[in-house]
Amino acid sequence: MTTPADLDGLLTQLLATARTVAAADGAALLTRRPDGQPGPSGASGAAAAAFQRAQAELGDGPGVVAAERGILVPVADLAADPRWDRLVTAAGPAGARAVASVPVRLGGRVAGSLSALAACPREWAPTEVAALESLAELAGRLVQTAERLEETRAEVAQLRRALDSRVLIEQAKGVLLARDGLEPGAAFERLRRQARNSGRRIGEVAAEVLASARSERSRDRAHAAGMAALRRLLGLEQAAAGFAAARTPAEVARAVVDHGIESLGAQAGVVALVAADGRSLELVASSGYSPEAETPWRRVPLEGDAPLVEAAREGTDSWLPTATAFRARFPDVALMDAYQARVAVALVIDGRPVGALGFSFARPHTFTSVDRRHIHALASRCAQALERIQLADQVRSARTKLAGAQARAVTAQRQAITAQANAMRAREQVNFLAEVSAMLAGSAKVEAVLEQMAWLAVPRLGDWCLVRLEAPDGTVRHQTVAYGDRADTTAPHQAARAPLLEQPGARRPLLVERVDQTRPEDLPHGDELLGQLKALDVGSLLRVPLASMTRVLGTIVFAAHRPGRYTTADLALAENLARRAALAVERAERTRRLTAGVAAPRVSRPQRTG
Repeated sequence: MTTPADLDGLLTQLLATARTVAAADGAALLTRRPDGQPGPSGASGAAAAAFQRAQAELGDGPGVVAAERGILVPVADLAADPRWDRLVTAAGPAGARAVASVPVRLGGRVAGSLSALAACPREWAPTEVAALESLAELAGRLVQTAERLEETRAEVAQLRRALDSRVLIEQAKGVLLARDGLEPGAAFERLRRQARNSGRRIGEVAAEVLASARSERSRDRAHAAGMAALRRLLGLEQAAAGFAAARTPAEVARAVVDHGIESLGAQAGVVALVAADGRSLELVASSGYSPEAETPWRRVPLEGDAPLVEAAREGTDSWLPTATAFRARFPDVALMDAYQARVAVALVIDGRPVGALGFSFARPHTFTSVDRRHIHALASRCAQALERIQLADQVRSARTKLAGAQARAVTAQRQAITAQANAMRAREQVNFLAEVSAMLAGSAKVEAVLEQMAWLAVPRLGDWCLVRLEAPDGTVRHQTVAYGDRADTTAPHQAARAPLLEQPGARRPLLVERVDQTRPEDLPHGDELLGQLKALDVGSLLRVPLASMTRVLGTIVFAAHRPGRYTTADLALAENLARRAALAVERAERTRRLTAGVAAPRVSRPQRTG
């Protein structure tokens, strides 16, 4: 069952969503009080709350104007707009600089405003304003639902208090109602007045009334009638408590029909509601009618001419004590059963008929004022229960919509964070390549170049790095091992001595994203290489050839203990780095040969592919 705390939570979530979709630093809701003055109803963030208090105290501000005039009020910079000088002063350092306020409408009237606030001057995009307007519409529905739910809750509490009231007083009221023809309110007022005048408790006066009624036969009969009226009244209050426990319109209708048949002494009853299309009447619950009589009325147009249809369409009642009265009132409606007396009353919510309640009697029945009041009370309790279910459905729908808006906002935020992270990573890679390129261009010593590059790559590209430079005859010319953690020196040095770099296929680029999930058949020399990687505690691996335009100069290996560390983007970066290093190595070799006065030998050795 929906509670005020649920609605408060929904409003809090709505303000958080408004803050997200508008890319704002805060959001606030302002509603009009019963005296017509705007007052704060909720805020997301301390700054937004302070700003709302300043608006309420001054009775002026973008949110106040939006609530009073029902217009959009976007302000890019409060401090630059002379209209809001007093507000900027009142809000102080905690106040906002940019505000976008949209009206919140409730049943065709402006009931407040929803504002998004930014700490710095800014323009409000049309998409942000449109999102705020959608959330303002949802806020209006939540406020309206809260008001109606509170009214319904007060009514239910009142009914429960009536069940706990003293039976003695109700019995005395029943006596006065039957004996003197008083209305229930007048009967209670008489009891209260007598108690006040005599200085006694109202229960004592009620006991005196009952004792007096028992002293004579006529009073005994009146007492019996009063008790019957009391039992009917208490039965209705108990039934109303049962209506409050119903969760669907069908459950409410069934309970109303069953209680009405029992309390009125009727033989049949029916509840029908206006369909969602607003053009037809649908039977929801019935009892006591034959299938032949019930089937034609399961769904009928609202333009028809029948007691239930007329009550649901126009909100009027039909009291038909005999079959003759029915035929005189509705001559074109065929009777499908043998019932004599009938009654149909409207079910009304917010002054609008939403259905009808009807009962049928096997014999002619005179509807007394007591009967009429009881049937009207039954119809009123039925309408209240239906309205409660309707409000609960609206709350659930609002919660679903709000959850969807929050999910979309979270998705957009995550996408923005991912894009930002990718952009930062791309900038870091560009800066890293630029740094390596500058270093490579400024050095003519091959070993120093590779040494610096390896240590520069750790820990940016892994936990350790192995660079191997080969001479033209295939022997190891230079080998560099770099690691990020001084305690992590065993693995790279073991890799330098392992056959990892000597296997056929080692000259090809190799990416192993997760060693723990890699199958041997996915690797060159699968089981052997996979065993070496696990022995070295490698979770993710990159291996790229150090190749120039004419030959393969060596190999670069990057390794990380964490599985999933490397992706295809990291492989592309490593290959780019290897190409730049290879060019730098060749350039250094040419410079060394020219300096030594030796002509560069022509290399006809083909590039190794194994």
